Amino acid sequence: MVTEPKTLIGAHAYVAKLRPAPDAPLDDWVSFYRKSSSVYRAVAEIGRGHHHESLYWAGREARFERDVRQRLGAGKG
Repeated sequence: MVTEPKTLIGAHAYVAKLRPAPDAPLDDWVSFYRKSSSVYRAVAEIGRGHHHESLYWAGREARFERDVRQRLGAGKG
């Protein structure tokens, strides 16, 4: 069983392993960004030394998720 990281550098390495292929379906990217945002939010609460930086990464990944969702919505209809 893989445990989620407890440090910012660990979060970067963990998230990098989850990253889908560049040509993966957009649904895979939505899932990836949702998970990576969650990982960074958790690290922000655990690793208080990098709290603000972890929150930045969580927000960045959430924005990317939103952007991909918008692209998915634009493709429908």
